[in-house]
Amino acid sequence: MKIALKIVYITLFVKLLLGAAIPFFFDESYYWYWGRNLQLSYYDHPPVVSWLYAIGQMFNGLGQASRWPGIFMSQASVIVWLYILKDYIKEKNLVWFSVLMAFWPLFGFTSIVITPDIPFVFFWSLSVLFVKRSLDSPSWKNYLMLGLSLGLGGASKYLMILFIPCLLIYLTWAKLWNRIEWSKVPAIIFMGLLGCSPVLIWNYQHNWESILFQIDHGLGESIWKFNWTTDYVFGQILLIFPPVLWFAIKVSRQYKLLSSFAWFPILFFVYSSTKGQVEANWPIMAYPAIGGLAILGAHQFRWLKWSSAFWALLSVIIFSNAVVYWLPTKESKLWELHEYMPYKKIAQSYQPMYATSFQMAAYLTYISGVEICKLRNYRRRDFYDYLDCSMPKEKRYYLLTFKNRLLLPEWAKDHKKIQTIPLDQDHQIFEMEIP
Repeated sequence: MKIALKIVYITLFVKLLLGAAIPFFFDESYYWYWGRNLQLSYYDHPPVVSWLYAIGQMFNGLGQASRWPGIFMSQASVIVWLYILKDYIKEKNLVWFSVLMAFWPLFGFTSIVITPDIPFVFFWSLSVLFVKRSLDSPSWKNYLMLGLSLGLGGASKYLMILFIPCLLIYLTWAKLWNRIEWSKVPAIIFMGLLGCSPVLIWNYQHNWESILFQIDHGLGESIWKFNWTTDYVFGQILLIFPPVLWFAIKVSRQYKLLSSFAWFPILFFVYSSTKGQVEANWPIMAYPAIGGLAILGAHQFRWLKWSSAFWALLSVIIFSNAVVYWLPTKESKLWELHEYMPYKKIAQSYQPMYATSFQMAAYLTYISGVEICKLRNYRRRDFYDYLDCSMPKEKRYYLLTFKNRLLLPEWAKDHKKIQTIPLDQDHQIFEMEIP
């Protein structure tokens, strides 16, 4: 396993360099702002990603190096899976698993983007490891660590709840119920509740707003749109990649642990796609198990060499746009890296400034070093609606918004527009006065 680990460490080093150099995406600046304003939990997501950015604040002077704690955790997930797979895969083939995880889109170099998926995948992976260890050696340590991993997974992303049906499927399929030491199960429950207690306390204090929002976000639509399902299915085929999918399916019946944690999340979101639009990254926790199955199902790895070369080229294209945006459209997600850069001095000059979206507020705060809040209750609810700064206290303030759009929240309907300051074809600033 030494060579496999060496690949992980080399990949880590490259990711740390790229992570410091590549600008933040909008969501990253938002989570970075959470790291400056720690709470038990947040409306949009549980809190662990904010802990990573809070630790990363010590590296703020080194480009975007506040990503580094998340990058370390991302690579730690790969190491956890090497320990899970070492009993299934020959040592020489573990190297190919490390290669796959180094270049596979959602786990390769694009994983320098630190979102709640990073801690979620780590604690999901750790939970799989301790399920395996608890069944092989039912010690108190393994049971306690399983519970803590599950709890911290729940404090990373609500989708951790899907671990339970995966586990039930595995125990039933593999006929392992008799291997459970039931007297130690309360330890799992206790440590799980302890690990996710910040989320439970915050939601209790806020009428379960966050949990209800996420349920509605994923399953709240009453009318099914056919393209939700087709987009999800074809998106997963492309992201997982046809050769990986083919080799993984070939051996699924032989490896019950890996298959249980690989395919249930994928199939669950097929169902979820009939209730709402599914984002491509939602079943990301299933990918490492699928990757392990693919390595087990392949007898030669020429396909992985060609696939890795393709993914590496794709990464070069993506990262080149971080330096110079050369794509012919601004509709690309990559435009985020450049969209608000020209507004850095503007944000510093027009004070106090407020924004009309959490992405705009967080990104401008990050690049300008000046505190900028989103107006409370502007568009959908988010973290800013819980902050005092979202309510202007000054007689006059500036509002950065999209061109020809002044849709004030109900509480600010009597605020008067004094003047309009044009910026470009997309944005403008309104000078506002509170009567």
